Amino acid sequence: MAIISMKKMTLLGLKEQRRSILRAIAKSKLVELKPAPEYEGTFSSPPEAGESELNSRLARLTAALDILKDCDRLAAKHRAIVSKFDLDDPKKLKDKGGVAVLPKNVGLVYAGLPQVTAYTPQKKSFLAPIEYISFEEFEEVVKQEDELLGVLDYIFDRNAEIAEGKTAIARLRACVENLRPYYTVDVPFASIKDTPQLHMTLCTVENAKAGAVADFAAAAQSVVLWQYAAGRQTALLAVCLQQSRDALEAELSAADAIRCTYDYPCTASQKITELEAEIDELEQKNLSLVYDILSRSDLIPQIQRLYDYYNLELKKLHMCEEMQCTASTFILEGWVPTQSVEQGRELIESTGAWVDILFADPADDEQYPTMTVNNAVVTPYEAVTNMYSVPDPREIDPNPFVAIFFFLFFGIMISDAGYGIILTIASLIILKCRKYMPGDGKMFYLILMGGISTLMWGILFGGWFGIEAATLEKSGFGRFLLKLSWFNPLEEPLMMLGLSLGLGVVQILFGMGIQAAAFIKDGKPLNALFDVFSWYAVFIGIGCFAVSLLAKISALKIVALVFIIIGLALILIGGGRGKKGAGKVLGGFGKLYGAVNIMSDILSYSRLFGLGLVTGVVGMVVNLIAGVVVDMIPIAGYVIAIAVLLIGHTFNLAVNTLGAYVHNCRLQYIEFFSRFYTGAGHAFVPLGAIHKYTKLS
Repeated sequence: MAIISMKKMTLLGLKEQRRSILRAIAKSKLVELKPAPEYEGTFSSPPEAGESELNSRLARLTAALDILKDCDRLAAKHRAIVSKFDLDDPKKLKDKGGVAVLPKNVGLVYAGLPQVTAYTPQKKSFLAPIEYISFEEFEEVVKQEDELLGVLDYIFDRNAEIAEGKTAIARLRACVENLRPYYTVDVPFASIKDTPQLHMTLCTVENAKAGAVADFAAAAQSVVLWQYAAGRQTALLAVCLQQSRDALEAELSAADAIRCTYDYPCTASQKITELEAEIDELEQKNLSLVYDILSRSDLIPQIQRLYDYYNLELKKLHMCEEMQCTASTFILEGWVPTQSVEQGRELIESTGAWVDILFADPADDEQYPTMTVNNAVVTPYEAVTNMYSVPDPREIDPNPFVAIFFFLFFGIMISDAGYGIILTIASLIILKCRKYMPGDGKMFYLILMGGISTLMWGILFGGWFGIEAATLEKSGFGRFLLKLSWFNPLEEPLMMLGLSLGLGVVQILFGMGIQAAAFIKDGKPLNALFDVFSWYAVFIGIGCFAVSLLAKISALKIVALVFIIIGLALILIGGGRGKKGAGKVLGGFGKLYGAVNIMSDILSYSRLFGLGLVTGVVGMVVNLIAGVVVDMIPIAGYVIAIAVLLIGHTFNLAVNTLGAYVHNCRLQYIEFFSRFYTGAGHAFVPLGAIHKYTKLS
């Protein structure tokens, strides 16, 4: 359980063979490449041909996958709507309750609806095994390259038609909205035109201004006005003698009237019906195009694999550009785990290429990637550490220590054995079904171990789905479970608080101990003495004093006083070392003031106490509500109570599991890591090891 040492690999090879060498490196997944420094007689490699083409293809693949995702979302929405209606009678399309007729303009295909909905999406179950493939199988996708690129053209062509349809639909809907104010006008637009004797006009005004126009028409003997109210606007159809035209137009202008410019040979209602039919037809066509695109969705895995293949090829091109070259050779550098040096050498030499490989230790000031190798228990907790920061390769690996405390704290924050059983079984089922390769599925392994910890603490605290101790005592099995318990946090909250703070003291002192070990390793024993062991002495003294009070042993008070004095003296002396004059005194008191920060950090562990109590209290409330429902509602109350229990306990488990993870991380990052951890490294990422969609075995 440690951070693996690295060797710097320097490789000299022929330029004409570098593609095959890079392929071997990618297949090995053992080498993290880095830009080679400039050597005498070498020059930077010129840009490689094909980079722009690869970028273009990657962009097209990404766009195609986004289109497929959008189409799947639209199809899912369509299927959800269609499922509410009776498809046996496409003409009626009434809902299954026989109440409402299918609404218009929802983008459904009226004619041939069953054929369109025949598409069944191939959704992969969450519990389906993860598909891992070999590097050779991964490269096989290039044989389908022409076919897949043709599929992209098909998707883009159909999507372009959909975009055109959407534009046309938007234009038609805008026209429909403009026609709405004239919906009740029963005169065709084309017939509203002047004659030698009459002036006719159709316009719209705001409802508040329609009255003024109506008053004008009533006062004028030569003007006839029809009003058609529609929403916030009123359509006005006015007819007058030609000699009254100017007066009418002046009144309409004063009312801010908007003249109608339509000259359709039909009424507004007829035109709206015609336009809505066009909209339905276009929506029908668009929906059919969506399903046409989705008919290629079975090729999504191959499209994703081709994306990863192109992405790897692009990385190879970038590495070619970062090499140093001569007229016929190249120099490549990278990092290889010490334990894999010979394996890496053999894989590269197996290509038959002419190469000369040199492995060397990194220089003292040289930064190299971090690779941690831990056992199956500790490995999942690397995800917690790396989320904060990757360890520096020259510092102590914190993951084993994180594993211990994260495991303990997770369980104490949930503290219900029933919930622990659920978390354990659920995570075991997921891990069994998905069949992760070593190193994958870390989150589910975290939940598995968190479930075990929760079960352990739940037994010690007597927590079983929030059931009260008095209820458990009514059965023999319940009494057996209570005999296994240590104490009940709800009945002895001070005991729970003391346990939480005590664990906090242990973790903080443990972190200080790791820092002391690092000081000693770096040849700085005085730093360990003054900055760490001084605080150990103070805490030992405080501990002895607490024991003397509880056990009433007077002699321990003297021992406690001695330790505290020694510790404080070391803090005062050590705080001023390296300083001059008054700084020696002030520095010591400054270090002593650090006790405030330590006490503040210890109090942060009271979150263990709070979260541990909350889980049990909420569980008890859920049980209480279910019991009240059973008492109030005969027979049916049992059904409702079961629903209350399932929903309530599921919510309680989900929220507190999330809370346990988040607050646990906070304790590790703030209270624990601040004692010793720098985390200034970067993870070892060998060429060919990580892909966006593909899992390589």
